[in-house]
Amino acid sequence: NADCDSYNLRRLKALVANTKPVAKCKATNSSIDAEKAADNRTGRLQNKLFFTTGQPVILTRNLWTLHGLVNGARGVVKELVTQADQDGNPREWVALVHFADYTGPPFLKHHPKWVPIGVVKHDFRVFDRKQKKSVTAWRKQLPLRMAWASTIHKAQGITVGPHQAIKRLLIDAGKV
Repeated sequence: NADCDSYNLRRLKALVANTKPVAKCKATNSSIDAEKAADNRTGRLQNKLFFTTGQPVILTRNLWTLHGLVNGARGVVKELVTQADQDGNPREWVALVHFADYTGPPFLKHHPKWVPIGVVKHDFRVFDRKQKKSVTAWRKQLPLRMAWASTIHKAQGITVGPHQAIKRLLIDAGKV
């Protein structure tokens, strides 16, 4: 995962170097302990996400399985939309993502495969040091990850259709 994350960040930085704007989407957490929680405890919702248009992403949860919006679905960010709070800071982001395998009704007339992906909430347990007990915490974030590179676990089961190409495949058998 660390290698994938590193590669994804390098690709994002290359876009920034070419003057492409990047949005930083920070999660909303119920507490400091929730903010520090590992992604595997928060429903795979990351604390910070970075997006730009044209960036490949992967959906990290089932949203509408009947129409192809499933955990592992790959898409491309087309637009990012946010509302600002009173101080002008972004509140919650919505990403318009092109999912080639989306089969549901169109959200946008001229872009039938563009799907608005909004913030979701995931509840989980953390240990509260003050109360000295386990309490419910939550994180709100877009259920997306950068996807220039993916782990073998995320790549497993991917179907490549007629309009999708695998440009590069690298398998690292691991360290001996």
